[in-house]
Amino acid sequence: LTLYTFGRFCLSLLWGGILAIICWPVASRLMRRWPSSHGRSAVAAACVVGVVLIFVVPMILLVSVLTDEAGKGIAWVKDIIQNGLPEPVWVERLPWGAAAAHGWWQQNLASPEELRNLFGHLKFDQLMKPAASLGHSFVSILVIMGFALLIQFFFLRSGDEVAVRCERLGVRLFGVRARMVCYYIVSAVRGTMAGLVLVGLGEGALISVAYFVAGAPQ
Repeated sequence: LTLYTFGRFCLSLLWGGILAIICWPVASRLMRRWPSSHGRSAVAAACVVGVVLIFVVPMILLVSVLTDEAGKGIAWVKDIIQNGLPEPVWVERLPWGAAAAHGWWQQNLASPEELRNLFGHLKFDQLMKPAASLGHSFVSILVIMGFALLIQFFFLRSGDEVAVRCERLGVRLFGVRARMVCYYIVSAVRGTMAGLVLVGLGEGALISVAYFVAGAPQ
């Protein structure tokens, strides 16, 4: 009944547990230095703040940039429908097919009439509806993430007690092998998150180099 009452906040409980498992090695070392209740609370709060700075703040900045870029993109499409799309300089510099590309561009993209026919079926008001839906979804994700961070704080603050109770429950349900299962679950969660973070950092580094070479500021 409790899980049913939680509803979608079960996702917050799950993410709070995952974040607590990931942060626990660092938090436990710091808590050994400051074993008092105030020290445990401070360490747990510091871990939550670290997660916010690493994950939540960049996500908020990214969504704000995407929202701004979407508005500029729609304004750009409206402008080229009215005035046409000028041919870029690089078309003339193509090593082959420059003449064909020039003719195609002038016929299909440089003419406002052709662009109106191309984009005539687009309704920009309808294009904005998915953006509004995306905004509502983002707010919902922020709410779930907020509760997940709150749950993470209390999991870290009482980590030893939570671990003992989970192990005791596992032994009652599945026997002595539950200890081994819990160990592998924790290892799998940490390994998966470490892999995702490393892959993300590698992709970000490669894409940044590609953007720099191409001269694309965004």
